[in-house]
Amino acid sequence: IFAGHGDEAIKELETAMRLNPHYPGWYLQFLGRAHFTQRRYEAAESAFEGVVTVSPGWPMVCLSLAAGHAGRGKTDEAREEVAKARGIGPRLGLEHLTRAWPYKDPADLDHLVGMPREAGLPE
Repeated sequence: IFAGHGDEAIKELETAMRLNPHYPGWYLQFLGRAHFTQRRYEAAESAFEGVVTVSPGWPMVCLSLAAGHAGRGKTDEAREEVAKARGIGPRLGLEHLTRAWPYKDPADLDHLVGMPREAGLPE
């Protein structure tokens, strides 16, 4: 995903999930990121919602879901997720995303970070 190979990542993650039906929540987090970088916002949003179900209270998941919502034009829902993330980590900002998400292509990072920015996440 971070190297810009979203479609390959999706195939690998789907295989891993099929082989391990009791997969950890981070599988869905990465699946959502892969779909997001491929501009498949509905699939990304669905994966991120699954992560929230299995790993509530993880602020990066809230921000990922905010990105998914924003990608689908759901501005109010995106703002709610940013607010949840900030409630968990009050000092959380865009700088944390740029450090936590090491995309090789700056355009991929800008695309993912841009959505929470639009939803109100401060620098």
